[in-house]
Amino acid sequence: MLLVKNANYNGNGVDILSLDGKITKIEENIKNYYGIEEIDLNGKRIFPSLIDGHVHVTGGGGEMGPTSRVPEIKYEDIIMAGVTTVVGLLGTDSTTRSVENLVSKVKALNEYNVRAFALTGAYEYPSKTITGSVKKDITYISEIIGCKLAISDHRASYITEDELVRLASECYLGGLFAGKVGELHMHTGGLGKEGLSKVFAVLEKHEIPIKTFRPTHCKNIVDDAVKFMNMGGYADFTAGESGLDAIDYAIKNAPFDRITLSSDSNGSVPIWSKDKDLLGIGAAKITELFDTIKALCKNYGYELKDMIKLASTNAAKALEIDKITGEIKEGLSLDLMALDDNDGIDTVISKGILEMSDKKVLRKTNFSDF
Repeated sequence: MLLVKNANYNGNGVDILSLDGKITKIEENIKNYYGIEEIDLNGKRIFPSLIDGHVHVTGGGGEMGPTSRVPEIKYEDIIMAGVTTVVGLLGTDSTTRSVENLVSKVKALNEYNVRAFALTGAYEYPSKTITGSVKKDITYISEIIGCKLAISDHRASYITEDELVRLASECYLGGLFAGKVGELHMHTGGLGKEGLSKVFAVLEKHEIPIKTFRPTHCKNIVDDAVKFMNMGGYADFTAGESGLDAIDYAIKNAPFDRITLSSDSNGSVPIWSKDKDLLGIGAAKITELFDTIKALCKNYGYELKDMIKLASTNAAKALEIDKITGEIKEGLSLDLMALDDNDGIDTVISKGILEMSDKKVLRKTNFSDF
């Protein structure tokens, strides 16, 4: 049990009581009769902690050879970024990296009290899997909730329309059998020419629900993304300064609750020439998720409580975990972050356990000092 005292929630002073990680009561002046663990936030503003639906937890990259492989993410980095739920995935490289290694890393994060999921597959098609089947991976492996694929990118496998509908069907059926979202998470490249054209063709000709398809990195296909969201789908935008205008455009032209934001953390950020020559490479950081949320408020005048929904309430609904997390609400998991007066992350609670206080991560992990 945990009792959170003197929190500022939407301008109101409240206490929050949790039992077995779930919020049981939100009201003023809850008495601590039983001597349970208590934290006093002293009026700090609280918001739902963040859900990051696109994290290369085992590291991405590799496009410039072995030295360009990005390191895996650390538990401490996730918590300090205000994130308590992640979806781990592979990227370009499923030759020197594997779904097996990805799932093992996701299991480790869950042991450290981060709510972590995984996607099978990677950029390439046919999809790399553990069981030999995307549908079976989703059905039988608890952490796997969908499949990764690259479309409209020079590093993709140039999947055909027929192959796309078959893969989407595998995701959809696996999701039905396992009670999961069963998403087909589609990387879209900045130099791609196809956009979502094949997805639109599949939706026009076949019965696969639009919720199965999840385009990401949508700043370069923002018109297609807006069309897709107005049809009822979810589209994911990647954190970072270069995508702010595209996110603002989407907010103004699509249903707000269909827009999600993720960090692409520990994935490579390659710089390509018009001729697809690789000029340089960097890596995304998970801290960019909240930084982008704050930048949307600063640059475009949005409210923080609304922009946080891009990586909390909206993301939870898109992943179909909104009955578990995504809001500060009785019956849901106690997942929150408290901010200081400068909008810095001071406190993080995940599944009812205090993970960070006074900007210090409390949990000691194996090899944290290595």
